[in-house]
Amino acid sequence: MTDKFYLSTDYGKSAERRRERRSNSDTAIHKLDKTSCLQQFIHKAAKEVHEVRNYPSQESKEIDDPNKTMFFGSLKRSSMSSINSISTDVGSMDNASVTGEVELAISYSLKTCTLEISIKACKNLAHGEEKKKKCNPYVKTYLLPDKSPISKMKTSVKKNTVDPTFNECLKYTIERSQLETRTLQISIWHAGRLKRKVFLGEVLIPLECWDFEDNSTKSFTWYQLKAKPRKIEDLALQYHGELCVRLRLEISPVSGTFQYDRVSDVVQLHLVIKSASNLSLRPDGFLSPFVKSCLVLPNKQDVKQRTPVLRRQPCPEWNHTFIYHIANPSDLRMSRLDLTVWDQGLNERFLGGTSLNTGEEDGASDCHQSAQLLWEQLLNTPNEWMEETLILQVNKGTFHF
Repeated sequence: MTDKFYLSTDYGKSAERRRERRSNSDTAIHKLDKTSCLQQFIHKAAKEVHEVRNYPSQESKEIDDPNKTMFFGSLKRSSMSSINSISTDVGSMDNASVTGEVELAISYSLKTCTLEISIKACKNLAHGEEKKKKCNPYVKTYLLPDKSPISKMKTSVKKNTVDPTFNECLKYTIERSQLETRTLQISIWHAGRLKRKVFLGEVLIPLECWDFEDNSTKSFTWYQLKAKPRKIEDLALQYHGELCVRLRLEISPVSGTFQYDRVSDVVQLHLVIKSASNLSLRPDGFLSPFVKSCLVLPNKQDVKQRTPVLRRQPCPEWNHTFIYHIANPSDLRMSRLDLTVWDQGLNERFLGGTSLNTGEEDGASDCHQSAQLLWEQLLNTPNEWMEETLILQVNKGTFHF
């Protein structure tokens, strides 16, 4: 490899060789020899530009410490030394015959809003590679329905054993009220060569009725591993948070000045963007979120509006109202209302979106059932307020904004 040079503030008079950058820590960042105010200012500005340019590549990836990852506004810690905890499930995967059990305990701290999953051990696992009688097991968890990388956690890999002992604690920072909508998925996998993974079994534990105050539920319990249900999940509809909205279709008749003047209707669509939760956060645990609203009419005309930006708000509450004036009420049945959430920065970062439509308009994307039902209810019951919490999706290309 040839040596690399760079142009210093001395314009070549005292150029130094650039040393190899081993990490993103301060110890690996080259420092200028000169200490004048001007040079320090230039160095600081260059460092900030470098950090900003590299920020988009860190979305949904680990921060500098490989044992820390953002989840719902806080850090989750995992003893992952040999597994990249942000790798997706897409890849070379096989299924083995499912046998064995996993021993774990679940607890929740109201003081720190932390869900703790203590993984103790597994026993009688199937071999990930049956011919070689080889098994390198590890445990992976999700808080369903969130299947995004933010929700994924893993233990370390135990080599050559079907009875591994982990003694590791996986922690999620999440509000107690949010647990009522979550199901804990614990799955066991074999780590093979070339990132090949073999599914060894899973356990699904609904948290809706889990009694966290009962001490008996905090003790270690053996759970029988089960095979995956035969269901193909649509990755385009992955959970990426929730958006709470209120809607009202206001229709008010207006009479003319004279007796025989034609009577017309004034139609307005009122949309209140209330709040969002469980958004994908930056590595520092904050966001500057805002919402774009786009009403797509049958004539392909887009009527766009947006909320104010809320600075450094991981759980934003806008309570911002949009009003759309509708010329022809019948057009709404062939229209769609796309709501997308963004994080403002040097480059706007897409956080998720949802589409309200009947499915009849051209080019309508598949959206969550609750969004379609809300739009139908809005059209069928004018002059009434209705409220719904909609699940945000990650398929950015299907939305108008």
